[in-house]
Amino acid sequence: MLLVLFIPLSLISPHLALSTTLYLLFGNLKARHNGLRALKMFRHNCKDVCAAQQRLLTDIIHKNSATDYGSKFGLATIRSLEDLRKCHPLNTYDHYESYIDRVTQGEPRVMTSDPSTRLCRSSGTTGRAKLISQDNKILLPKVRAVIKGVMHENFPKMTIIQRIMKLYIHVSIEESKCGIPVATATAIDPKTMKYLVSYTIPPEGLLLNNLFDALYIHLLFGLRERSLGVIEATFIMTVEDATRILMSKWENLVEDLKTGTIHEGLNLEPWIRSTLSKALGDGDVTRADEVEVEIRKGPIGIVKRLWPSIAFIGCIDNLGRKSYLQTNIAAGVPIYSYCYNSSEGAQGVNLWPFDDDIQFLPFHDVAVFEFIPEEAMDEGEPPTYFLHEVEVGQNYEVAVTQGCGLYRYRMGDVVRVTGFYRSCPKVSFLYRRAMLLNLDGEKVSQPIVADSLKDALTIWPGLILERYCVVESPLVSDVMNTKVRGASPLHYVFFLQLKAHEGRNLHEVDVQVLSKRVDEGICSRHIRYKQRRINRFSSPEVFLVNDNAFQDLRKYILKSEKVSAVQMKLPLRLRTPEMVEVMLANLL
Repeated sequence: MLLVLFIPLSLISPHLALSTTLYLLFGNLKARHNGLRALKMFRHNCKDVCAAQQRLLTDIIHKNSATDYGSKFGLATIRSLEDLRKCHPLNTYDHYESYIDRVTQGEPRVMTSDPSTRLCRSSGTTGRAKLISQDNKILLPKVRAVIKGVMHENFPKMTIIQRIMKLYIHVSIEESKCGIPVATATAIDPKTMKYLVSYTIPPEGLLLNNLFDALYIHLLFGLRERSLGVIEATFIMTVEDATRILMSKWENLVEDLKTGTIHEGLNLEPWIRSTLSKALGDGDVTRADEVEVEIRKGPIGIVKRLWPSIAFIGCIDNLGRKSYLQTNIAAGVPIYSYCYNSSEGAQGVNLWPFDDDIQFLPFHDVAVFEFIPEEAMDEGEPPTYFLHEVEVGQNYEVAVTQGCGLYRYRMGDVVRVTGFYRSCPKVSFLYRRAMLLNLDGEKVSQPIVADSLKDALTIWPGLILERYCVVESPLVSDVMNTKVRGASPLHYVFFLQLKAHEGRNLHEVDVQVLSKRVDEGICSRHIRYKQRRINRFSSPEVFLVNDNAFQDLRKYILKSEKVSAVQMKLPLRLRTPEMVEVMLANLL
């Protein structure tokens, strides 16, 4: 009777026991209440963001001033935002590395008064991986509550009983010498997996660390839930990966769904296969037939057709793929980039899920933010501005002060201030400083590159840029010198994966013409590049690559570097000769 008062019976999962359904119901009711309350407080603090930042800084200093780091750098003398700006230097990870090493050894009160509950390992996409000390018991509940509040406020048709298809690839959690968990920020602790009943998959399915196997199993269990509420992934690339598997392996998925089996081609440990097979039961012929009918209609709008009650797809769109997917597989389904996140912690929340432009409000109750003007980023001691001091339309590098022991830490992220919400600035992410192209001091950002590529391709309507990467010629390996130009002047080398629509053909593309147009586009957008182009640089080279190129690049990075599949971001700027060789092996 209680369930009937809250939700339509059609949205109750047939695959959960009554006791588990009640657990899910009351857990989500509590999360909804806490989320809406946290969102209300977050908005209230936006009325005077300067005061909110001052309160947070006071709390951080009070808590950590007696640590070894705090004593050495005189944190107790910092009483205001202005004191912070005057008394503590801007810094990068190298500044903290020796302190973090001591934390990993178990030494107490090095950076924080409270012990670290996790050492978060960065992805290393833009260089070597870093370890960031965090207290997730405080940070995560606060961040998650605000995000939950935004979800429930903006998606009122999403019921508290609908389940989530979580596209997750297992990340092992290691331990430092003193027993502190070491993992990525997105890693799920196996100890908590049995409580995640809102996910469509049994806990054992969250232990799969092979990308294909994991996504296949997530799809299999997700397809059982016609009343699915949300598809969730860390990055949008994982959503695309799952879609490719769905459309290419649908016959296997339908057969497994129908018979309650798991395809023999999956490399699963016997005990995991046995447990998952048992959870599938005898299969679901009716649902399997329904899935087959919809998949045979093609990929356009497939998400909404398979799951008519879905509220949204939640993922971070770090590739600018949102608009493309919403005209393709996700037609009719919002794609919500809910937060601006990093290994240093959640930096911002998106209060506007339906806007085409993705904007974030900085988490002003989690970190004290400073902004370095883009034009001053290379100065020894550049000026900084606090949240209430920035200007709309200007670009800034972000620096944060956090309770985890980072003070005026330069993240390397560059954002644009797009407006204000009350007194708090709205920002959009632009690029990472490590992704700048820099042959001779020109420092060309990836947004300039992407816009130049987009404009250059307009003379071939019907051709869509799927992915790209670029490398500076000094990094070119011997194999590239042999295959391409030999000893050539400084230049950029582009690798493009294009997709043909509307009867077009990739062979129509004249790469010499495309190179000239890309060059003109960068010149028109970047004066320093244009100046150096006259007598220092030669024109860019453009190569088209096949559909396997970026998948191969991903496999190489996963194999050669200590990074998880769910965390990894494909680099727009290639960092090593080996990465270049992968792309050269996939030229059209």
